[in-house]
Amino acid sequence: VYEGGLKVWECTFDLIRYLSNAPETGAVALRGKRVLELGCGAALPGIFAMVAGASTVHFQDYNKEVISHITIPNVLLNLEYCADKFVFEGKAGDVAAETAAEDVWRLEQLRRHRFFAGDWRGMHDLINPSNSAELKYDVVLTCETIYSTSSYADLYGMIKSSLRYPDGVAFVAAKTYYFGVGGGCRTFEDMVRADGVFAVSSCLEVADGVRREILKLSFRADSDAL
Repeated sequence: VYEGGLKVWECTFDLIRYLSNAPETGAVALRGKRVLELGCGAALPGIFAMVAGASTVHFQDYNKEVISHITIPNVLLNLEYCADKFVFEGKAGDVAAETAAEDVWRLEQLRRHRFFAGDWRGMHDLINPSNSAELKYDVVLTCETIYSTSSYADLYGMIKSSLRYPDGVAFVAAKTYYFGVGGGCRTFEDMVRADGVFAVSSCLEVADGVRREILKLSFRADSDAL
């Protein structure tokens, strides 16, 4: 089953622009945060988080082929770009020392990032089998993943089990309505509200072309740790 991971959808760019304008937009600062991107595909939001200084970024997509042939190569290419821009203090002019320092830096970066393939049902048990609070995420990012209502329960369950209580936050970038397939921001928002764990709001609306939004999920003050 192919779930669209080879295409970069419009909402991906909406989310990156929104995050890049923090704190002016009210978006969370990513430096030092543990970040999970769900349904990552080309992984641009996760890569943005990586470049913005997130301490850890994990990438998940349904298709193993997408992870192998799109996500991982794209992450590695961006690590190369970052290495080229990174100043290795005290190594300038010493080619061997600079190359060794770059290799160490790349290895450290790769240790901070992991890749997972499979559907959302049961994915939490793979990523965090002990349900450790330390291994939960400060930020969950996902784009164009709520087009079908049939996937809501699994996606929402993954978000809910992955976020760190009480300050974890999720950003869901999506079209307001997915005509012909039944999903969209309002139906997903209604489901989240009915569950009562998260406060949910539309933090960005884009009227250019097909109407799009970014939904922000944060723990309600009266919700308990999961």
